[in-house]
This record gives sequence, structure tokens and C-alpha cells, in this order.
Amino acid sequence: MITYPVSGLRLYFLTLAIPSSICVSNVGKNAILNANQFIYSPTQQIYAAGMLSNQFGVYQAYGYGNVTSTAVWTASQSSRPTGAYFVAQVDRNLVVYTASGSILWAINTYNNGAGSPFCLKMLDSGNLVWVDSTNTIIWQSNSSG
Repeated sequence: MITYPVSGLRLYFLTLAIPSSICVSNVGKNAILNANQFIYSPTQQIYAAGMLSNQFGVYQAYGYGNVTSTAVWTASQSSRPTGAYFVAQVDRNLVVYTASGSILWAINTYNNGAGSPFCLKMLDSGNLVWVDSTNTIIWQSNSSG
């Protein structure tokens, strides 16, 4: 928060950080993206990764909160049931689950990488990457707009 004194008054400006990544550590909790929750490409928010219509993918966006249904990449889920959600797990795997906990899609990268934290990052190129603490790519969507 930034404050500026003006004639005895203080004006407060909150800076809103638009999420471009989600991270997990070995001792932390899983990170979950539910319906209509996204991480955005950092510079102009022209790409968003998350759950849209029960499908995990990378979508075109027109700024924060304006995600379109135009998919750049989608997970090869077996179905798109209501209530599906995405999890970045502390065991270093990325998984889409049904509401009842059945696996729809996973990258199967259990315990790969150099060490925590592990971060899922939406890049300005449109590529979605899962990286370890050394920023080494463990998995990527290979999507570019």
C-alpha cells in the first residue's frame, strides 16, 4: 500500500497484483483453481490459464477478468463434468479432478524437479510452464498465441 500525505489527509492507493503464477512448496498446501479462476500473462494479460466451462486450458484474454472462450491449448481431459477443478500439488504433479475426486487429466511429474517452491507460470508468449526453484521447466503446454 502506498500513502501520500496531502494537507493533513492521507490518500491510500492499493496496488492490485494480477496473478501470473501459483506456487506450492513441499511443506505447504496444494494450490487449487476452481471454475473461472485464472492466472494471467504478466505484461498485458492477453493469455489466461485456468478452468473455463469445466475445462483446464490456456485461453485468450482481453485484460484481467475478461477471459474469452478462444482456447490456445486445453488439457486432454476425458470429459468436462460440472465441478471439475485444477490442482497444483505439493507432490509436483498437476491434476484436473472431478467434483468427486476422480482424475480427469494429469501430467504425471511426481517428484520431478530440483526443489520447492514449484510454480505454474503463464508466460507472455502464451506458454504455460511448471518450473522448480531453479526455474527449470518440468512441464510445458507448448502453446503460443
